[in-house]
Amino acid sequence: MPTYYEPRLAGHFPYHIQLFGLPSYPAHWHTETELFYVESGRVTLTVSEHRRVLTDRTLAVITCSEVHSIDEVGPGTRVLVIKLGYEL
Repeated sequence: MPTYYEPRLAGHFPYHIQLFGLPSYPAHWHTETELFYVESGRVTLTVSEHRRVLTDRTLAVITCSEVHSIDEVGPGTRVLVIKLGYEL
């Protein structure tokens, strides 16, 4: 699947917060800066073609317009995602 643009999920708010167990997610980009925090479990995340494994209590900061994907997710993994709009 080709890289795609993900529109703002928060509408007119300057941030958007999600806490969930998530599946893999294809390569995409958006205008918000994303704080990707692994509360528990294990995630393989690719950001600008650099693949990293994140485990319990690990944070990744994905700047606006960086192409990223969630490649592998361990069972029971929980992630907190905070997207910060350019207003912040």
